[in-house]
Amino acid sequence: HNGRVYVLGSSNLALVCLDAANGANVWTRQLRSEFGASLRDLYWQNAASPRLDEGLLFLNCNVATANLTLLAFRAADGSLAWQSQNERLTHSTPVVATLAGVRQVIFFTWSGLVSVNRDTGALLWRYPFPYNWVCAAASPVVAGDMVFCTSGYNVGAAAVQVARLG
Repeated sequence: HNGRVYVLGSSNLALVCLDAANGANVWTRQLRSEFGASLRDLYWQNAASPRLDEGLLFLNCNVATANLTLLAFRAADGSLAWQSQNERLTHSTPVVATLAGVRQVIFFTWSGLVSVNRDTGALLWRYPFPYNWVCAAASPVVAGDMVFCTSGYNVGAAAVQVARLG
């Protein structure tokens, strides 16, 4: 995007911004040392990618000792925009969508789908769905105001329709 590539390391959990033309490092955030990120209880290391949307990068850093695991970084310089929720990492990449008229980031975590406000990280809604810790979870799929999630090894799939109350 705009001459840059954003990567989240599968084993070292480093968030890196590279110049797309020459591969030079623009900035790096070491999530293990800076935030206590870990691959706890996650088979096959990390497979999730950071999700870029309008200048923010969204990811779950799976912090074992803190209670704020969902993060947003500014793409321009790698600075932290917000931290939110206590959710364990799956292999799923977050999804950004507008549901019921609200722009949000949806994470598929061990507890199920967790949606937060894109700009602040404030919790919008949760949908409990089992995650089988031995397998990968697909990234959520959004169609209209519906969100679909699935996980393997006989866990199955579910869809939730998001509506605004009141």
